[in-house]
Amino acid sequence: MQRGMIAGILFLLTVILFLLYQRKKAGIKGENAAALTFKGSATLCCTALAVYGAAMNQNTGFWFLAVGLFVCALADVLLGIHFLTGMGCFALGHVFYCIGCISVASPTLANALIFLILLLAILAILPWIRRHAGKRNVIPFIAYGVVLCGMLSLAMTQRPLLLSGAVLFVVSDGMLGYRIATDNKSRRYDYLCLGCYYFAQFLIGLSTVF
Repeated sequence: MQRGMIAGILFLLTVILFLLYQRKKAGIKGENAAALTFKGSATLCCTALAVYGAAMNQNTGFWFLAVGLFVCALADVLLGIHFLTGMGCFALGHVFYCIGCISVASPTLANALIFLILLLAILAILPWIRRHAGKRNVIPFIAYGVVLCGMLSLAMTQRPLLLSGAVLFVVSDGMLGYRIATDNKSRRYDYLCLGCYYFAQFLIGLSTVF
C-alpha cells in the first residue's frame, strides 16, 4: 500500500510537470510540436502507472486499461494534428477502457440501464448540438458520445478511483465540446478542461494500484 501511494504521488507530480511544460510550449496560435510532445508524455506517465499497477496485481483488466491509456496518449498528439483522427483514436482508447471494465467486473442490468439513460441524454441535447455545429458533420461527434456513454456506464460498477476517472473524462469532453460549439477561447477554461482530463487519466491509472 505504501509503495503504491509513493508511486501514485510521483506519477502525479510528473503529470503536472509535463502539463505545465505543455501549456508553456503551447503558443497563442495553437499547439506546436513541443507542446504536443509534452501533452502526450503526460498521458504516458499515467500509462506507466497503470502498467505498474497491472504488473503488481496481475489483473488482465488492468492491462487493458493500460493499453487504453497508451492509445489516449497517441490521441493527445493526433488531436492537435487532425481533430477527427484524434477523436477516433480517443474512441478506440475508450473501447479498451470498456474491455478493461468488463474484464474486471461483468456488466449488470444496472450498467445497461445507465447506458440507456445516457443515450437518452444525448438525444435530448441533439438539437443543441445541431444548432451549434454549423456546417460540421455531427455524426462523428454523436458516435464518439455513444462510445463515451458506454465507457461511463461500465465504470459505474467499478472501483471508486476508476469511476471517478471516467466521470472526470466525460466532464472534460463535455467542456471541450462546449468550447468548440461556442468558440470559447478562455485560457482559464482551457486549463480547467485539461486539468479535468489529466486528473481523469491519472485516476484511471491509479485505479490499477488501489
